[in-house]
Amino acid sequence: MPSLISFSCPTVGLRRPYGECIMSNTAPLVAAFLAAKAAADAANAVLDAAKAAILETGLEVLTDGHVDVVVCLSERSTLDTKLAKSFLDAGQIAAATKTSVVTTVRVKARLAQAA
Repeated sequence: MPSLISFSCPTVGLRRPYGECIMSNTAPLVAAFLAAKAAADAANAVLDAAKAAILETGLEVLTDGHVDVVVCLSERSTLDTKLAKSFLDAGQIAAATKTSVVTTVRVKARLAQAA
């Protein structure tokens, strides 16, 4: 897939079009990604627990003397796309459809192959 986006491959110093990074040893990059993801997951768990504890207090404003944590309740409207599509024909849906590119980085365990 040709792209104007490119990035550097740190272990060998190559610069290639997006998706074509060739590295002689990707293990350090994979290890760094896994460590960062684990740290982010752990931080998010602590943050979620703190948010839950704050909400359990029932207070709108919590303070430690230096900062205030303010809890706000609001409503958000969303479009029920399934229902909206039921009012439209295929041509109208196609005319209103936008396509975007999404890049996803996932960790997939490799299973050892039987010898």
